[in-house]
Amino acid sequence: MAAALASGALDVVQKELMTIALSVAVRCEPCLKLHLDKARSMGITPEEIEEAAWLGVAFGGCEAMMFWQEKSRERGTQDEE
Repeated sequence: MAAALASGALDVVQKELMTIALSVAVRCEPCLKLHLDKARSMGITPEEIEEAAWLGVAFGGCEAMMFWQEKSRERGTQDEE
């Protein structure tokens, strides 16, 4: 895992945003929590997180959208686009 998330052709910020998108797409709550916390600690902006999450929704469909909206409400934001 360390090698997969280390900087390479894609930098660590790009990879962290990708993990958020994938966590939403596959609706993995523990993964999403872990990667949201990590992204915030890395200084990734809420706007960047939001965009990545909605990319996950685009691939995961309506179930991923419902998952993301529920997790957004739990975080105290209304992320409905």
